[in-house]
Amino acid sequence: MADYCYKWYEADVRTKRPERFSLLLLQPNEIYFEDFSVFYYPLDLPEDVANERKQIGRLKICSKSVVYEPQDNFAPLLRFDYKQCESIEKWNGSLYSKIDKSNVIAVKALQVIELKDGNKVAPYNFKQQEGSYLFSLNYVGINVIIPFIQQLWRAATLPRAEHDAMIGAIVHSRLSRLQFDRNWMNDIFENIILEATVDRINPLSCTPGRIILSPVFLYFQAFNNIDAGSVLKCKLSNITRIQKKRYMLTQVGIEIYNSTDDMLLFLALSSENERNHFYDMICSQHDIQLEDSINESATLRWQNGFMSNFDYLMHLNRIADRSFNDLTQYPVFPWVIADYHSEELDLEDPKTFRDLSKPVGALNQSRLSQLKERYNEMPEPKFLYGSHYSAPGYILFYLVRVAPEYMLCLQNGRFDAPDRSFHSIAGVWQNVLSGFSDFKELIPEFYASDGEFLKNSAMLSLGVRSDNSTVDDVVLPKWAKDHKEFTRILRESLECDYVSEHLHDWIDLIFGFKQTGEEAIKADNIFHHLTYEGSIDLSSIKDPNERSSMKLQILEFGQTPRKIFENPHPQRNVTRYLGPDSTASMLPSSVSQEQTTNDFNIPAVDDKQENKESVNEAVHYTDLKKAFCHKSHKNTVTSICLSENGNQVFSVSQDQYLRVFCINDNEPSLGYNISGMPLSSCVAMPDAKSLLVGSYDNNIYLYSIEFGSVLDTIEGHCDAVSCLCRRKNVMVSGSWDCTVKVWQLSDECGSQDWNLNDEFEEDVEVSCVDLSFDETLLVSGSKSGSIFLWNIKEHSLINEFHSHDGVVNAVALSPDNLRILSSGGDNFLKVFDIETGMEVLTAKLSFSIRCFHWNGTYSVCGDDYGNLSIWNMLTGVCLQTIKGHEGAIECLDVLEDKQLIVTGGEDKVVIVWNYT
Repeated sequence: MADYCYKWYEADVRTKRPERFSLLLLQPNEIYFEDFSVFYYPLDLPEDVANERKQIGRLKICSKSVVYEPQDNFAPLLRFDYKQCESIEKWNGSLYSKIDKSNVIAVKALQVIELKDGNKVAPYNFKQQEGSYLFSLNYVGINVIIPFIQQLWRAATLPRAEHDAMIGAIVHSRLSRLQFDRNWMNDIFENIILEATVDRINPLSCTPGRIILSPVFLYFQAFNNIDAGSVLKCKLSNITRIQKKRYMLTQVGIEIYNSTDDMLLFLALSSENERNHFYDMICSQHDIQLEDSINESATLRWQNGFMSNFDYLMHLNRIADRSFNDLTQYPVFPWVIADYHSEELDLEDPKTFRDLSKPVGALNQSRLSQLKERYNEMPEPKFLYGSHYSAPGYILFYLVRVAPEYMLCLQNGRFDAPDRSFHSIAGVWQNVLSGFSDFKELIPEFYASDGEFLKNSAMLSLGVRSDNSTVDDVVLPKWAKDHKEFTRILRESLECDYVSEHLHDWIDLIFGFKQTGEEAIKADNIFHHLTYEGSIDLSSIKDPNERSSMKLQILEFGQTPRKIFENPHPQRNVTRYLGPDSTASMLPSSVSQEQTTNDFNIPAVDDKQENKESVNEAVHYTDLKKAFCHKSHKNTVTSICLSENGNQVFSVSQDQYLRVFCINDNEPSLGYNISGMPLSSCVAMPDAKSLLVGSYDNNIYLYSIEFGSVLDTIEGHCDAVSCLCRRKNVMVSGSWDCTVKVWQLSDECGSQDWNLNDEFEEDVEVSCVDLSFDETLLVSGSKSGSIFLWNIKEHSLINEFHSHDGVVNAVALSPDNLRILSSGGDNFLKVFDIETGMEVLTAKLSFSIRCFHWNGTYSVCGDDYGNLSIWNMLTGVCLQTIKGHEGAIECLDVLEDKQLIVTGGEDKVVIVWNYT
């Protein structure tokens, strides 16, 4: 959703109607039922004159009011709230009346509200004028509608909860009688797969109706005629995204997008189970081709500069159930600029920016101290801030100039008092810093629009402030010459290095681990408990008055986003930005002292290290093709490696043999029987004359290729050796005895003494290991799915990641010691941020990746279908896949400076690949 703000306040061509009436002229979430053609007889005129001047129009029957819409576009609409009506009944009239008394409704009201007088959007005119307003029905008998209107009028006298229950029963009764008109279907043979009662949610309005799913189309039929067409119809093939959503703090919503990325429907169903059933049914249809989701890799892409800060925040808002269609949970964005008085804005100066590690309410220490005093004296449940950072009133406070009818609807026909209105940017910022009831953040329009929402293009009369200044266009800071430049500079500031380096702190507050609990208390980030998901379950509240009160609280005071992250959010890698306009560099970046002095004692990479293993040139793995293919073994190939000169391939197998194949000579492979049991792993020595081999007989062998004999044998473990890894003269072995051992070789050829340097005990069988290039970090994967990260120098466990359900097939550390890549038997490919422990990539695949080689940017992967694939691990995208083996690829090795890949498979075959 790049640079996308859904302009919900603009008229939609699908539903644009010639009538001036809309649901926004009613009270928020009031239900509109039906309308009738009538003549209205003007008040305060003699009957004969009123009869001559009668006005044709339509009478709208709603749950809390009746509205007359005249055909004359310049005459005001008249709204009669039932609570202000003394009676609604058939009019009897005088004996000599010239008005036909047989079909006239008399509304005796104490107040009438005039709307859109002169066809202008303006505050409502509340006329306290007692009178009897007459409407004669044109095409329907009065006995058809009078009982229904009187039922609604009587309901208005009830307490709120009882009124809502009665209206709900009426709506349910009408919906049960609503039959879908099959004439709207594409053809007579189209089957209905699912039909359900739903509410269509729009900002400040709700329309009950029925949703109908067929194999080809999705239909929504409203139970009234508020839309231009009575049925909304969309081809399933045009639907690009379907997302479960929260509505009223309950998981009953679903949002559907069409191919133009417009919001097609936001629906609320009766229960979470019904919502989930509908979701499963629509997603299972053949014609549904949803666009690839970036949910799995968004954090990884953002962290590496392949996703902008704006797009990432939009992504987080979306998966945290924020929606443009629901003002109670509108997308929330941070204030990032703190300087609204300078002539020019310096984005290189940290003083220009707001402290993103603190909520708005904690930016002013003096105010915070007073709020804390109140907090300490407050009974449970306590809160620091009595108002929220995002609520319907705040959204419309910002957007009043482009969505005035929404503001009038929310505030009962009135704009904000001029002194409280959105007058200037600096004034709003000052108020959120100092006000004791103002803690609002910003909305996406500040960062992805042309600034039109800051201009009073509609020439609305927004009032005069106490200093005699007129509220018109929003007053901008001096550093912005116009509204378009203001939003452009804000966007530039959002994407600048300072914000990129600190945005993760704000994410922790709004979407992450500092949102609730002890961490929220420490961060001074406590709001009213009813704004949090899980605080209340409306369906479990039996008292109708209490349930109604809770609904009102949710509607008026906003909702905290759904909590997404339980761990600290990783920081963006600003210093190693590799965005889409850059060439992906393979050079590991040095890790700053600030990054390494953390609770985990993660050692830094030496940025002066120049050896081949830690400094890689750019590799793209293009034009991948097979060079040689040999069936070398009689059983599954378990491990394979290349000599450093790229001339020899070493492989071991469950057939107990080590085999050596010379690539350049294309000679038949030589076989060596080392152990009487299967061999699990092998690692070549730099001289290509000897090899380390792990066996199921618990031993590690140093085998001489030159002499064809075992030079040394170590009983390394108490059970089978499952994996080996070597960096220079340090070797690591893992075993089914639940230990990982670190061995010091006296030289890089391993021809002299081996010394056991360290041993790490784990409570599960070890399946794979990797050692960092600087030999300071050790990572191991287990058969139970856990990953253990060890600090070798400190002999300490840094972290344990419960990463997979089932065996961890392969695990590796990035060259910069910042991430871990793992694949498991559960078909997941994952990337973990070491410093925070967060999963920055979680890719669910239809197959299991058995092995891989990762250079920090690209990963060469072998899967259980025999495919060799290349992944860009900065974006989490598979770049290419090629069939290699019949059966799983069990092992592989890559020699990047020789542009060679070698794979071994379940099919007993060894394949050598070339690439450019």
